[in-house]
Parts: sequence; C-alpha cells; structure tokens
Amino acid sequence: MERVHKANLLVILACVLALSVTTIMSYGMSAKSIKGCGVLVATLVIVAVANFLKISDFAKALVIVLCPSYAVLIYSGLVNGNRIAFLANFITLSMAARYFDKKIIKYYAIPFTATCVVCLFINVKIIDEAFVGAISKICLFAASAVLLYLGTKFGEKKTRQAEAALCQVQENTAVANRIAFNLNREIVECGTQVEEVTSHAQSVKTSAEQMEQVVDESSRAIQTVSEKLNTAKEQIDKNYDYAQQLEQSFAEVTQAVNDGNKEAKTVQKSMLEMSETVGQASDATAGLLEQMNTITGILNDINAIAGQTNLLSLNASIEAARAGEHGKGFAVVADQIRVLSEDSRKSADSIKEIILTLTETVNGVVDKISAGADAAKNSSVQIEDLIGKLDTVNNSAESATVVVKEEYDVIGEVKRQFDDIQEELDTVAATSEENASMVAEIGNNIVNQTDYVMKLSGSIDSLKESSKKLEEHFNE
Repeated sequence: MERVHKANLLVILACVLALSVTTIMSYGMSAKSIKGCGVLVATLVIVAVANFLKISDFAKALVIVLCPSYAVLIYSGLVNGNRIAFLANFITLSMAARYFDKKIIKYYAIPFTATCVVCLFINVKIIDEAFVGAISKICLFAASAVLLYLGTKFGEKKTRQAEAALCQVQENTAVANRIAFNLNREIVECGTQVEEVTSHAQSVKTSAEQMEQVVDESSRAIQTVSEKLNTAKEQIDKNYDYAQQLEQSFAEVTQAVNDGNKEAKTVQKSMLEMSETVGQASDATAGLLEQMNTITGILNDINAIAGQTNLLSLNASIEAARAGEHGKGFAVVADQIRVLSEDSRKSADSIKEIILTLTETVNGVVDKISAGADAAKNSSVQIEDLIGKLDTVNNSAESATVVVKEEYDVIGEVKRQFDDIQEELDTVAATSEENASMVAEIGNNIVNQTDYVMKLSGSIDSLKESSKKLEEHFNE
C-alpha cells in the first residue's frame, strides 16, 4: 500500500501544479489567484506530511484522498466559482479506487458527497455556475463512487475465494505428496523382500541339483545310501522352511499391493475434487471480468458525452464570434465548457486504463487457474494408470502364491517319503529310480517357481519406477 500512497502523492502534485498554472493564466496575479494557489499548496504540504506520520494505512489513505477534494471546494469558493475545479474530484475518486478497498471508497465518497450537497445551498458556484449543472456533477460523482464501491466489493469477495481455493489445492498437493512418498517406501521394501525370495529360490534350486546327484550316486553305491539320505533329508527340511517363508512373503506382497491400490484411489478422488474447486474459481474470475467490461462500457459513454459537450462548446464559440462584442462573455463560457469536456474525457481515459490493467491481471489469474486444473486432470489420469499397474501386480502375486502353495505341498510330500526311505533302507535299491524321478520333478517345480519369482521381481521394479515418477511429479 505504501507504493499506492507515493503514486497518489505524485498525482496530487501534478494536479496542484496544473490547477495553479490554470488559475494564474485565468485570473492573473490577483488576490483570488494567490489565495486559490495558497490553498492548493497548503493541501499538498498537509498530504505530504501525513504520508510520513506513524498512522495506519487506512487513515493515511483517507487523508490523501479527502484533503485534495475539500481543498478543491475551498479553492472554487475563493475564486468565486470554477467549473474545472470540481472535475479534479473524479481524479481523487480514482485514487481511492487504486487502494482496492471498499472501506476507503465508502468513507471517502459518503462525507464528500454530503459536503457537495451542502455547497449547493451555500454557494452553487462552488460546484458549477448553473444549479442543474451542479446537481449533474454531484450525481455523476456519486454514481461513479457507487460503481467503484460495488466493483471493489465484488473483487474482494472473489479474491478471498481464490485464496481459499489456492490453500485447499496446496493442502491436497501436500497430502498427495505424502501418500506418494509412503507408497514408494513400501514398494522399495517389497522389492527388497522379493530379492530375498529370489535368493532363497536359487538356493533351493542348487539344493535340488545336489539331491539329484545324491540319488544317482545311491544307484551306483548302495553302501553309501544311508549317509547320502541323511544329507538329502536335511536339504528337504531347509526347502520346507524356505517354502513357508516364501508363502508368508507373498502374502505380505499381496497385502502391500492392495493397500497401495486403496491409497491411489483416495489420491485420485482428491485430485478430482481439487479439479472441481479450481473450475469454480475460474468461473468466479470470469464473472469479475464481466463486471470490469461493464465499467469500461460506462467510461465509453462518459467519453461520448464529453465529445458531444466539446462539440456544443465549439458551436457556442462560433455563435459568440458572430455576436461580436456582445458575445465575448459567452465565448469565455464556451471555452470553459470545452476545457471541462476535455478534462472529463481525460479522467474517463485514466479510469479506463486502470480497468484494462486490472483486466489483464485477472486474465493472468484465469490462465494460471486453468493450468492448475489441467495439471490436476493429468495427475488423475496418471493415478488411474498406476491403479491398473497395481492390479496387474496383485494378479501376479496371487498366481505366484498358488505356485508356492503347490511347491509347499510337494516338498512336504517329499519329506514324508524320505522319512519312509530312512525306515526301509533295505528297499533303497528298488526305489532309487522312483526317487530320481521324484527329485527331477522337484527340480522342474523349483525352476518354474524361480521363473515366477523373476517375473514378479520385474513387475515390482516397474511399479517402483512408476511410484518414483509419481513422487517426483508431486515434488515438482
């Protein structure tokens, strides 16, 4: 707000200099010129001093906009009426609007309008030489103040709504980031477990190969069957333990994938809600642009009226020139009307430039809101892809669990058969061929199980990469 104070001070300085020069050119170095210029300079000093006082920005703003307005009325009274002077109040009204605070506009426009009404009954020339012209100026000033007040009020409301929506978007993004981080951490842990399972499966495969060698040797050397059989039994016991651990690990993998799927659906729902909120903010900002376009239309009407007034002034000057000596006074009045219309046009153009600047700013906000909505929609699509991948991983884990269960049963059966073999050493030779076939079947099952584990490991790596990309996306 300090920058607005300084800008308004520069505007006041320019207006004081312009009005002082106009006064001296109109009245010369007369007493009324000196008094009028003195009031303007004193007002400039008061406003400059107020800018450096340790007071609130609201009070400082009221001093900056009210003092020049009242000074213009006093100035007009001292020079016994000046039509141009009152137009400076439209500049102070635009200065009040620059603060974009409906409270400042309200506390400026109401007391000043009331003062102008009082001046109608004290000395109508303070506002305008004609009573009707004075009323028209006051009504135009009041209407402009009301429009600026309503526009500022609406803009403040939509700004608060946009800020609230932005806070909600930031909160949703933080939640999604935390979910992505947790999901990535769980997937990394799952990958570690799968690597351990792969290592165990390799050990089981190696053990099965050793068992097959043991059975072959038992066919060639019956005398060493007992020793080799004990070794094989120990390996089967290890396989049995490994199968139990593998079954438990796959159950944990399935549970982790299901949990990740649920969390991803929750994130997707939050993204859809965030997209809807951003859309509402975009609609509200479009309403604000429509209000600004309405104000621009009103300013165009003011410019049209000023042009017509200027044309009437030109016609009056021509008629005064035709009247000769008797039309000189009327020519002065016509010239003042022309100056008045020109100042009205300039004031309307200044306000229009401010409205155009605000419109460009709001358009920028609309573009950023639209970009936020597109980002939310893209995130929702990416989460949908992640859910599909999680479902694929879940199906693979369930298939692997079935295979592990079958392996668990086969290993248990082998364990029981080796117990029987140990009790019937006398039948080792007869059953060695059957044992060799059984060990070969176990080896094939272990190879198949290893393939399933490798496929699952590849799926986990793919899921880990997708989760990492999701986390990097939210960190950006």
